[in-house]
Amino acid sequence: MSARSDFITIKGLSSAKNGGNNRGVYLVKSKRSGIKYIEKRVSKTAIDSGYAEKEVCIMAQCRGSHPNMIQLLFADLDDSSLGYGSIFMQRCELGSLDTLISQYMRKSARLTDEGFLYKVLWDMSLALCFLATGASVEKTRSRASVGKTVAKVGSRWNSILHCDIKPGNVFLTWANGRPADPCAYPTAVLGDFGCSATEEHARAGAHCHGRITPCFAPPEFPLGYHERGDVYMLGLTIHCLAMMRNTPRSKSTERELHPLQGLFGDSSLKALLMNCLNHKPAKRPAPGHLPMLVMQVHGKW
Repeated sequence: MSARSDFITIKGLSSAKNGGNNRGVYLVKSKRSGIKYIEKRVSKTAIDSGYAEKEVCIMAQCRGSHPNMIQLLFADLDDSSLGYGSIFMQRCELGSLDTLISQYMRKSARLTDEGFLYKVLWDMSLALCFLATGASVEKTRSRASVGKTVAKVGSRWNSILHCDIKPGNVFLTWANGRPADPCAYPTAVLGDFGCSATEEHARAGAHCHGRITPCFAPPEFPLGYHERGDVYMLGLTIHCLAMMRNTPRSKSTERELHPLQGLFGDSSLKALLMNCLNHKPAKRPAPGHLPMLVMQVHGKW
């Protein structure tokens, strides 16, 4: 098993301020392999409160299971020597959506490729479906392609609520190396489980805690939160990507009735996003339905 001493710190990352449980996020390199990873340093408070352990347990549940989930390498939550714990995880070399959006904003540029919206929405629909159902990406794709929804794989799967979906927590990578096709899209990967909770946690009375980013919180929060809250936050993330800004429109009617802000003419995509952003959770798509709906809408594009 790896140890913290097996890694060299290369630099601190500006995204350190975005995480819910952290004392900083760092780019590190394995002394053995030379492979670069991300180290998230977690505070003593997060460790003592159990939030850090919960985050690691959720990441461990997802480990090796899905290409659209950040992969856990290992964690060391002993803060006695350094004053913090560490979670080492996969590095997505292309950075996060909020970094991409910031680059566009600096140039006053707009996204012209509607296909990239679809790619991020599709990848994140696969991620949310997995968190809710535990179904493999192969099964989900297969069922979506024939117009079928995805059910939970069994009682042993402990469904996960992410609770903090936003551009800063969606990362981009060339999963199998940069392809030869210049029109190919990178893989979108969901990360940062510092605010997450499982069904088991919810039954025990532990809900998504108050560090949810307020401007992305669904209307029902803080009085309640469930899996369709994640769908709402995903809708806002796509809304932000369409506008190339890191925060959604402040007026809920603007973003819920005009999620693409008139920048794209795809009425089917607009309708799906409007459903994701419905004020009433019961009227939003369930995560197990979302991949099928995204595939159907993309087919009309």
